[in-house]
Amino acid sequence: MQGLNVAVVSSLDLLAILTGHAKMNGLRTAAITSFHQAETGAPAGIARIVQAATAPNEGQRFLQGDLHENTMQGESREQTSTTTDAAGNVHTERLAERSVLLEDGRSLLLQQSLQVVAPMCDNNMLLAAIKQGQTDVQEMKESVIDKFEKGLAKESEARELAISKLKEERELDLAKLSEAREQGLAKESEAREQGLAKESEARKLAFSKFSSAMEKRMSDMEQDKAASVKKPRRAAHNSQAPAKTKNIIWNRLHSSCGWKKTVKGKSNGNNGFVSTEDAVLDMARFYAAAVLGASAGGSAGA
Repeated sequence: MQGLNVAVVSSLDLLAILTGHAKMNGLRTAAITSFHQAETGAPAGIARIVQAATAPNEGQRFLQGDLHENTMQGESREQTSTTTDAAGNVHTERLAERSVLLEDGRSLLLQQSLQVVAPMCDNNMLLAAIKQGQTDVQEMKESVIDKFEKGLAKESEARELAISKLKEERELDLAKLSEAREQGLAKESEAREQGLAKESEARKLAFSKFSSAMEKRMSDMEQDKAASVKKPRRAAHNSQAPAKTKNIIWNRLHSSCGWKKTVKGKSNGNNGFVSTEDAVLDMARFYAAAVLGASAGGSAGA
């Protein structure tokens, strides 16, 4: 209360604290009235006591608490009947009977009767009220429909605007993506052309080196300068057999030449040539192509 915590032991303590407040004049007046009714035996006080014991309301339940100390136990019964007379008036009668048991064993019985008469209503007034109600309902219906249609129009307009913005953003994203893709393709094509140019230069250089080596070797072979640690083979019985050359094979049965060479454990060869020069040139072409293929593979990997 007023920013302070107050320890309340019972509902009686709570009422004592509340009645001491400066703004609780109404509560003090009600307390004095109830005290006067209880001390004088007024019917209103007795009826309220019986009603609190038999059919308490929310405030009375709060004051009684969970333990129901110092409260009387009782029963409450209510009966309501409705009748209509010849004039069309509706009579509603409500009879309430409450009984409580006092502490000394005596019982207290209280009966309350209430009768309400509702006069017959005027048909013209009823029809006017019905027509007015129908008019109000129609106006409300039209208003609701109008608001609903306006809401749908605004929602449709907002949806179209959002879709338009979404389409513009998507077209912009597609344009940026297309431009980036074209730039990437241009860079990739330029890089590929540069790689092909470098590969072509490397291939020409390798072929030039290989051609120089082959020309030198052919020159050495023609001048019989090729050295060999192996013993020279015996001359073939066929007088038409060519001179023995390294890695060159002569087939006497078919009178043709071939070549066979093993490099790094891998054997390659070919046959069916008329002369040893053709076999030597075919072998040179084969290994030149192999060297070019290896250099091209290294350039592509780089």
